[in-house]
Amino acid sequence: MPDLAHLDSLRGEIIELDRLHHEALIGLGVARLEMSGWSPDVSEIERLVDRYPLDERSWRLLIPGHYRSGRQAESLVAFQRASEILSTELGLEPGPELRRIEEHVLTHDSALEPPLLSVVDLPSFTTPFRGRTETVRQLEEAVPGQRLITLVGMGGVGKTRLAVEAGNLAADRFVDGVCFVSLESLEDPSLVPLAVRDAVSNGPRPSTRSPAEVIGNRNMLLVIDNCEHLIDAVGDTVVDLLRSCSALSILATSRTPLGVNGEMTWTVPPLELPDRRSPPPDIAQTESVAFFVEAAQRVRRDFALDSGNAAVIADICRHLAGLPLAIELTAALSDVLTPHDIHELTTDSEHTPTRDERGRPSRHRSLDDTVEWSLRLLHASDRHVFERMAVFAGSVDQEAIAAVCHDKDRGCLVDSLQRLSNSSLITVDVSGKRAAYGQLPPIRQVAGQRVPVSERAELQSTHTGYFIDLATSGLGRGGAGQLAWFERIDAVIDEVRIALDRV
Repeated sequence: MPDLAHLDSLRGEIIELDRLHHEALIGLGVARLEMSGWSPDVSEIERLVDRYPLDERSWRLLIPGHYRSGRQAESLVAFQRASEILSTELGLEPGPELRRIEEHVLTHDSALEPPLLSVVDLPSFTTPFRGRTETVRQLEEAVPGQRLITLVGMGGVGKTRLAVEAGNLAADRFVDGVCFVSLESLEDPSLVPLAVRDAVSNGPRPSTRSPAEVIGNRNMLLVIDNCEHLIDAVGDTVVDLLRSCSALSILATSRTPLGVNGEMTWTVPPLELPDRRSPPPDIAQTESVAFFVEAAQRVRRDFALDSGNAAVIADICRHLAGLPLAIELTAALSDVLTPHDIHELTTDSEHTPTRDERGRPSRHRSLDDTVEWSLRLLHASDRHVFERMAVFAGSVDQEAIAAVCHDKDRGCLVDSLQRLSNSSLITVDVSGKRAAYGQLPPIRQVAGQRVPVSERAELQSTHTGYFIDLATSGLGRGGAGQLAWFERIDAVIDEVRIALDRV
């Protein structure tokens, strides 16, 4: 109000408005500097300094502004200018906070770095997320209350998609947002902490800073994807982060658990399977079938489920055990095969579909690739057991595996079975008196292909001999012994039938 400045009655109000304007400009300068990250508009801060050269706060913006722009020398020059002006005009030395900023510049202290902003930095995908509504809901609710959750499951079961979906839905529960770290292309374990640090940073960071120092006390969710091939390095990094960053939560995906104290392992199941006897509308609503139809329509726009192919598609999905990758790769054959053709191909041959597309990870181009990715992380003895377990039609106990797979050392066998289970390469059922181990049909098919042709006949012969002996061992028994024998035979009746067919 310059035209009213001569009125004594308004002088106090004008002074107060001028003070408020001054404070607003300083506050705006602070906000802009914080929001600008590593690229502040220094010229705008210079104008603020020109307007308020005696306000030390404007210099406390200019010096970090130059530093964040990569001009350390100009930061120190700005401090000298501030010292001269304050001394000449007010007879004062720079205050303790301004001197502390100068010291930070000289030592490259991290205190001068810009604050990390709240962001939701998660990848997007070219296909929509489908199904698993209840699983996503449960995971979304669990994530904020758990420091570490690891989604485990075999390759291609959909761990990454599930983690990203849950992360997106849970993002509003984390004040400082969500960050995603992909370890897929990383081979050197020493680079794991750097990958985490780079993901949570919003600009360049001095190489001496650890990811824990960058995160600090931020309340955020960190999604670490594809950990299994760097499990030790990831585990060490996660332990350090959880100890140092009290408000951090981590959601990891891996084919095996990280083995960290306090870890909640969350097994990602295959997609829901249909009942082929259900009417077509009900079959179409099951997760695996809906996923198959959607994948088929990407290569053949007019593909549709109807009364003529519903049961066949249901059988295909059941044979593929609801594995999203297997279903996606198989459905992609719909541009050259009918559902009946695909059914014959998947059930009556050793063919495993392959899909070589831009943007598709190499480990997800076929089931062979995804199994190979897991197997290369295991011992040779584990691979031996995995491959020879393909001779079983269903689930069997340790005794059968030891006898048929020629692994007589029970302790070593238990270790192998545990590692195979942790890698989601075999299924385990511990609900009965004896633990039962098996393989999902598409995984069994891949495992069988890895057995050398020269050994297949001998393996089948050993299988036949073992189960024929088992079937005849109970003849003439009575009482409790015969009852136990009946229970044993009932559990492996499919194996016995296959053995009898070979005789």
